[in-house]
Amino acid sequence: MLSHFRLLSLTLCALCVTAQASTYEKDVLPILKKNCFKCHNNDKMKAGVSVEVKDMKSDVGRIIIPGDPRESMLYESIVRDDDRMPPKGELSSKEIAAIRDWIKDGAKFDGDAGAGGVSKSGLSGLARKPLRGKWTNKEGRVIEADLLRVVEDRAVLRLANGKIYNYPIADLADESATKVREFGSK
Repeated sequence: MLSHFRLLSLTLCALCVTAQASTYEKDVLPILKKNCFKCHNNDKMKAGVSVEVKDMKSDVGRIIIPGDPRESMLYESIVRDDDRMPPKGELSSKEIAAIRDWIKDGAKFDGDAGAGGVSKSGLSGLARKPLRGKWTNKEGRVIEADLLRVVEDRAVLRLANGKIYNYPIADLADESATKVREFGSK
């Protein structure tokens, strides 16, 4: 049987841990509404990105890599040195920490079992780490970008400036196309 002191200590520790976890609706959504919705909504998807809930849920693996803030476009765009988002102003360290912690804790939307309402095992194909590389097209032009995922016949590439391109695999040189297809089949 636990002593009253030990039980009180355990209860306080549990409350501290609970208080530190960021939730989407309480901590993250207000930040996005205030700073991001003007340019990144369903109607005006600047750079091909919408941070509206339904769009983010369907785009887990591109905008958000659950458990890995550093590989998540959302987090990277608010902490990078150049071309930082939002373009006018800067998020506070508390706001950045809330987004980082939410992603680190699995990017769960309120009421969901996992990121985007998908269980952790259901994310295995979407949430893998991007493949950094140099991709050569058939004209010999080299594209330095992260390969985020493969969707049908297109490579979803993220350039250093954060812009996303859905690049036709058929337009890549053979070696690059093979690497893209291998990544997509894993």
